[in-house]
Amino acid sequence: MGLALASANQLFPSNKLRSAIRNAFELERLMYSDTLGTWCDYCDISSSAMAMNGLCSGAPGMGSVYLKLHAWGISDFDDDLEKAINKVISTEIMPRDHYCCGNSASIEFLFDAGRELNRPELSQDALRRLKEVTVRKSANGEFTFLPERYENYSPLGLLNGLSGVGHLLLKADNSSLNCLLL
Repeated sequence: MGLALASANQLFPSNKLRSAIRNAFELERLMYSDTLGTWCDYCDISSSAMAMNGLCSGAPGMGSVYLKLHAWGISDFDDDLEKAINKVISTEIMPRDHYCCGNSASIEFLFDAGRELNRPELSQDALRRLKEVTVRKSANGEFTFLPERYENYSPLGLLNGLSGVGHLLLKADNSSLNCLLL
């Protein structure tokens, strides 16, 4: 939310937008849970004790936002960026590989952070994770996406399918590709 407003403010500078940007980032900071060590997932509003390590909510998504701000020369969120990096590197490979809330989000974030922050160890961790995902794919015959209960699901989609994983595989070969959604 905050990054979208900040992007709009670059095109159409406004005091009202700047105030909304501050409020949005304050709200996003409030979503961080010290207990969970990441940003809460409020998809299920009955619980604030849930979190996922994904692009849509969690460390890879919030970290990508803070990384973009860092690239713009805004360092106010560098501590939050480090929290996101630490959460991602402390979380091992997940059961799903898709881009939304699967391994692809974490791997892309590590590729981007390694490049932007000139921290090759993050890029190396991204490559290690990508290798684990592709080895598992070779063993199982396919990448893993949504749970089996999703019967009418096309595995070709960008966020929950092969297109997002394909982007990640291209990025492994050309790290200058930008974050898919930012």
